[in-house]
Amino acid sequence: ILAEFFKNNSVVEVKEIQKRANEQANPYIVYLLKTSKQSYRIFVKFAPAEDNFKISTFRIELQRT
Repeated sequence: ILAEFFKNNSVVEVKEIQKRANEQANPYIVYLLKTSKQSYRIFVKFAPAEDNFKISTFRIELQRT
């Protein structure tokens, strides 16, 4: 699914717009991804995994203006 998305959307810019790095709560990062066609909001949420973190949620949504 991701390969198809990036094949059809040439990335122009990626910008981190929000970040919560508190280890007691699930940390997340929100990016603004601009492509040649549209702008998207990328949400990545992390969960503890052994002595590191793993991605628990990954969403790509159209950026609302």
